[in-house]
Amino acid sequence: MALHTLLHKSRYSVSVCGLFVKRGLAHRSYQETFRFVDLQESLTKYPKLIPPNDDSLKFGKVMTDHMLEVPWNNVTGWGSPTISPYHPLPLDPAAKCLHYALELFEGTKAYCGDDKKIRMFRPTDNCQRMHDSATRIALPTFDIEELRLCLHRFVEVEKNWVPDQPGFSLYIRPTMIGTEVCVT
Repeated sequence: MALHTLLHKSRYSVSVCGLFVKRGLAHRSYQETFRFVDLQESLTKYPKLIPPNDDSLKFGKVMTDHMLEVPWNNVTGWGSPTISPYHPLPLDPAAKCLHYALELFEGTKAYCGDDKKIRMFRPTDNCQRMHDSATRIALPTFDIEELRLCLHRFVEVEKNWVPDQPGFSLYIRPTMIGTEVCVT
């Protein structure tokens, strides 16, 4: 799972949460879901300059400092969630998501209320929809509460990126992609 964020005007910024899916054989220590308690953090040493919340801010163009990733494979199942500095995804040109559309996404947002408290918009519903989509297209499922907890921690890490002006928010974009190398 990879999560990163974008900042923009017009009520959004973007965060992406992707699940990297690779195939293999079943294993005795198979993990049916990732767990929030296993979350690891490696925060950036070089934070980006946060842009002003004005008309120059464009949706989908400014990414925040970090992303959340959770790997998965058929041998061990889910790995440990990790929050790390934003980086390109390693993706083989023969990855299934590029050839067979094995991917899904959702979207939610974090915003600052009048009381200056940061809130997420319907995170449990978002996690449930992502789980349901994964079930429908035969990608690995997960415990929705574990994802919700990881998303909340991610927003805590990126709290300085959550705009405090009306009409602005941090858009969070959970994404799951099949990265197994296979064109058959």
